[in-house]
Amino acid sequence: MLPSRVALPFLYRALDFGLGQAGRLGVKSLTRLDWGSLHTAAIRSAGLSDFGNPYYEEGLNALLESVRQDAGMHAYGRFVYRILLINYLKQRLLFVDALKRKPAAFQTELNPPIIITGLPRSGTTFMHRLLSGVPGYLGIPYWRLFRPFPLRKGPDLRRTLAWVELNLLRPALPRMDVKHVLRSEEPEEDLWLTGLTFYSPVFWILAPVTGYLCWFLESDRTMAYAEHALLLRWFQAAEPDKTLVMKAPDHMPDLDKLLAAVPNARVIRLQRDHETCALSLSSLLYTSHALMTADLEPQRLLAANQALIAHYLDRGDPVHSQSLPLMDVAYSTFVSDPLGVTQSIYEFFRVDWTGDVEGAIRKAINGRPSKRQGNHHYKAADYIGTN
Repeated sequence: MLPSRVALPFLYRALDFGLGQAGRLGVKSLTRLDWGSLHTAAIRSAGLSDFGNPYYEEGLNALLESVRQDAGMHAYGRFVYRILLINYLKQRLLFVDALKRKPAAFQTELNPPIIITGLPRSGTTFMHRLLSGVPGYLGIPYWRLFRPFPLRKGPDLRRTLAWVELNLLRPALPRMDVKHVLRSEEPEEDLWLTGLTFYSPVFWILAPVTGYLCWFLESDRTMAYAEHALLLRWFQAAEPDKTLVMKAPDHMPDLDKLLAAVPNARVIRLQRDHETCALSLSSLLYTSHALMTADLEPQRLLAANQALIAHYLDRGDPVHSQSLPLMDVAYSTFVSDPLGVTQSIYEFFRVDWTGDVEGAIRKAINGRPSKRQGNHHYKAADYIGTN
C-alpha cells in the first residue's frame, strides 16, 4: 500500500515549519481558515462587500467544518488553502459587481456550447483540448477559469499570477505531469470556475475534505448551475463569434440541472470502467493531497472516490432514457481512433466536417504531450494492500 505520509521537498518543509512556528507564537493570519478572516481578507482585496445570493454560505460552511474535522492539514497546506478560498470569495465579489455594472454581458445569447462530461479520468481532458483547437471554438484556459474577473483597479495580473502560482507549486507535486498536465494557458475544466459558488469538487481535488465531499454529493446545485450559466455568458460576451467548449466530470450527475440552465448545450459523455476511473482518480489525488496534509490515508481516499463515482453513475445513468442532446463515447474507442470519433461527434450534432476542421484535429492529436515524463501506473494494492 502507498505510504500514508509523504514528506514535502526541503524548501516547502522549511516554509511549513516557519508557518507553524509563527502560529505557535500567535501570528496566525497566514494560515487562518475561519469565516470572518476569509471574508475580511476578500473584502479588503477586492474593495467590495456584496457577495450576492447567500446560498453559497452553505457550501462554504460545510467546507470549513470539513477542514476542521477531517482534512488534517499542516501549516503549509492551510496557507495554500487560504489563498484558494480568498481567491474564490474575491471572485464572487467581482462577479456580483460585474452583474451590476455590466448586465448586458450576462444576457449574451450563448452559441450552442459543447459540454464534455463523464466519469473522472475517462478521457475528458483529451477530448476537451482536442475540440478546443478547432477554429471557431473556444476552450477557456486555466488562468481565466480560476480568476474570471479582473480587479476593478490596477493592472490585470491574472495571467501572470496563474503562471507564477503553478510554477511555484510544481516542484511539490512530483510526477503530476504524468497524471494530469496543468498549465495556465491550456483549456481546463469547469470545476476551477465553479469554485466561486462553493458547490464544487475543486475543494476535494485539492485537499482531503471528505466531509465536504459527502455534503457536496447530496447537495442541490440548482442555484450553482444558474450562476454557471451566467458565467458562460460572460465568457461568450468576450468572444461572441466563437463556440464555447467546456468540460467537467461533475456535470454527469446533474445533467438535468445543467440543461435547464443551458438548454442549447450539446453534451458529450465519455464512458470508462468505473473501477479503473476510481483508481486513476485516487492516484491523481494522492499527489495533490500530499501538498496539503501529512496524513494521506490511502484506503479512505479510494473509498471516497468510489463513493463519488458510484454517485455519478447512479445519478447519470437515467439520462440515457431521456430525449437529450447527448452523445455517449466509449473511452477505448476514443483513444484508439480520436479522429474518427471526433468526426462522428460532428455528424451527431449536425456540424459540418470540413478540411480545416480535420486539419486542426490532426494537429491537436499530433501535439499531445509525449510520454517522456513516464506512464501513469496505479493498482488496487496501492490503496487496499498491506505494507
